[in-house]
Amino acid sequence: MPAWQGAALASSYSSSSSSPQQHHRPRRKRVDGVAEESVRQFGHAAKSRSQQSAAGGSAQHVPQDELGEQSQRREGGQDDGGNIRSQEEFRSLVDFYGPPRLETWKEQEEREVREAEEREKQEAGGGGPTLSGDAGGVEGAEIPFHEMHRPWPNNDEVENASIGELEELLEHDGLSPEIAYEIYTTLSWPRAAYLSYSTIRNLLHCLGVVEHHEEAAMLRYLSVIDDMKAAEIPIAVADWNMAIQFAGKCFRKITNNEVESALYLWREMEHRAGTKGNHVTFNILFDIAVKAGKYKLAEMVRNEMLNRGLKLDRYFRTSVILWRGLTRDGEGVRTAYKELVDAGEIVDTTVMNCVITALCKASEPAAAEQVFLRMKNMHGSRQGRKQMPRDWRQRRELGYLLTRATEHVRGNPEAQKQIQEESPVGPDYATFKILIEHHAITSGNIDRVTELLDEMDRIYDIPLKGDMFYTLLFGFYHHGGVRYTSWTKGRLESTWRAFIMSLEKGGEDYFLDRSIVTAAILAFSKCMGKEKTLQVWEEIRNKWNPPEADLEHILKRLALLFPAATAPVPV
Repeated sequence: MPAWQGAALASSYSSSSSSPQQHHRPRRKRVDGVAEESVRQFGHAAKSRSQQSAAGGSAQHVPQDELGEQSQRREGGQDDGGNIRSQEEFRSLVDFYGPPRLETWKEQEEREVREAEEREKQEAGGGGPTLSGDAGGVEGAEIPFHEMHRPWPNNDEVENASIGELEELLEHDGLSPEIAYEIYTTLSWPRAAYLSYSTIRNLLHCLGVVEHHEEAAMLRYLSVIDDMKAAEIPIAVADWNMAIQFAGKCFRKITNNEVESALYLWREMEHRAGTKGNHVTFNILFDIAVKAGKYKLAEMVRNEMLNRGLKLDRYFRTSVILWRGLTRDGEGVRTAYKELVDAGEIVDTTVMNCVITALCKASEPAAAEQVFLRMKNMHGSRQGRKQMPRDWRQRRELGYLLTRATEHVRGNPEAQKQIQEESPVGPDYATFKILIEHHAITSGNIDRVTELLDEMDRIYDIPLKGDMFYTLLFGFYHHGGVRYTSWTKGRLESTWRAFIMSLEKGGEDYFLDRSIVTAAILAFSKCMGKEKTLQVWEEIRNKWNPPEADLEHILKRLALLFPAATAPVPV
């Protein structure tokens, strides 16, 4: 979305009595690092750079013993300008506990029992039920060596030409998964058998590296895996891992079906193919179990990892933070974050976004807002102000880079702190989306939604994407259509017009699908009634040619909302 359009959307949410200049100046000042006022509001906030320099530079003549202390501070990771931060500063990003609350005796008992069990498990190297049922470590857990597959001969000239074309295209980055799969499907079954092993691996990489793990992408990937099974081609553990990830995360909401599919593939990998999973395998299973709300299963996956002696890396520790949030354990979120920092893992925007999500899920939105404020303060005080990459491929590569770099510099505090300093910690699109989703769906605070949209556009120059409109429309569905609500008809109209304008401009992140259409119909039916909803539906049908299943779903939804209505379906 262009900047002017994002500003227009935010201004349509704003109160007419507020002045734009007065509304934006304090936030711009804070993001630029001049945050003394906001720092003074909270007792636990870290000092700003200006306060540090004032304290350190008030006297021109520094005694020799103080020079020694400054040298020690620099050796511990802080120079005079605060360029390299200590672990303590990153711990302090998450130390806001909100209003004081006393535990009941029952809560205290439960917490003490839980903490005692955790200590016993760690001391025993695991304990508790596991996925495989083994009490101890698993023998032969190394990844087996696979001999290279020899491609079957193919006498068909057309198919050989397709194979040559596919091999050539896969040598270059950026090949569309749809194009690669279309060429692949021109081969005779079992199609993978006619490709060299390196070509198969390149094809799987192309099909697996996608922005969204959607059903269509899953079907493409698993189709190649099925062909490999049919031709008895050995499957590498990395390719099994990607298959498990697709099976568990191909839909917006992870249900029992996705969990069972992921576990089925894991069992097939270990028991039929004889390929033992690595730490990445169990990271994926743990994340799927947590997001599906299967917390006992998540516990079993973790126990399995401990029993096998697999490393608990940055990815796993980040999932633990979310786990604690989903179980409404705010203290557990803070503890898991502290363990991540103490383990020497790199803290970046992705980790902080997970903390904010977890605190919102734990019903501690004030703490989440405080973490957001501290992210902005730390980002504003940094030299260079490195931003999280906006391209999803670059974000993916950065995540892998940080994981690998952490392993290489583990045990070298100075090198680790330098890598940490190079890692982005400022808010990105996902940060704003997490907070906007909370205020749009849960709290219903449209004024805070307006502030966040405006800050995202004017200060951080982050463009809106189509999924943000999905969140906003559901906000109108949850909080609109009642007397005295701030989620008014006018604001709904402005939001919908902004989405349609972006759609007509052909933005890459804007498209009509079942989710956004359902959100629009629900919002307009709640706020503006039958006539306007059917007008919006007619407008959608003029721009959208949905699959038959999606069309049937929407028509059923309309029939439930307006039983006597005959929804117009333009030809």
